[in-house]
Amino acid sequence: MPEDAGKNAVSAGRAGRAARVGILALVAVAALAVAVFMIGQENNLFSRKNRYFVDLKSVSGIKPGNPIELDGVAVGAVDRVILPHDPAQKFIRVWMKVDKSYGRRVRADTMVRIRTLGLLGDKFLELNSGSPNLAEIPDQGRVNAAPATNVDALIASGTDVMDNISTISFQLKNILARVDRGQGLLGELTSDSEPSRRLKANIFATLDTIQRVANKVDTGQGPLPRMLNDRALADSLARSVDSLHAVLASAQSGKGLVPGLLNDPSTRHE
Repeated sequence: MPEDAGKNAVSAGRAGRAARVGILALVAVAALAVAVFMIGQENNLFSRKNRYFVDLKSVSGIKPGNPIELDGVAVGAVDRVILPHDPAQKFIRVWMKVDKSYGRRVRADTMVRIRTLGLLGDKFLELNSGSPNLAEIPDQGRVNAAPATNVDALIASGTDVMDNISTISFQLKNILARVDRGQGLLGELTSDSEPSRRLKANIFATLDTIQRVANKVDTGQGPLPRMLNDRALADSLARSVDSLHAVLASAQSGKGLVPGLLNDPSTRHE
């Protein structure tokens, strides 16, 4: 009897553990099913799809799984990216899966554009709703690629821009390092050494002298201030210069004694 009681207790313990393991497994399977259902519902995995394709010159980082938006609404994902084996074919074919419920919006004038998502640079495909009076693009049909814009070209040249920024940053770092060490004119001006103090004193003295000269020219009584500030004197000087120019021109090519003496070969010394 004691042996039977012990066996029953062991059997009951094993049955309890098996029941607990079974319940835990059921809970895990249920949680997994709920998670799959929620993910599938969020990504529309259980809805019927239309497949379209677009031929692009460059996919710019597009890969299977990247989202597809129609007028800003997530409607599907990239299915396949096919690079042709024939080098004569210059286009890369991208297959898209779009919810069938949005198929009526994909028309003959619908365009596909590659867009960037957020600051990390993730790519997605953007479609626009077509005109209602044009034909729908059928399942397995082709959607036209939008022409490249100047913004797309600018983004494509982002590598060169970053290289230039990196070079400028490196050069600026070297310049600031030299200034910090007191090298060069800027380094001398920003340091607190004795040569720096003398240099700054000389610069300030020179600037003060230039300021005094400019004040005298602007408000003084000499000929230069009068020429700058007296309009009548300036006009008179201009007329005098014009008259002197006319006299010299007449002496050079005019008639009379002076032009004759200047232009007569017999009066010139060998």
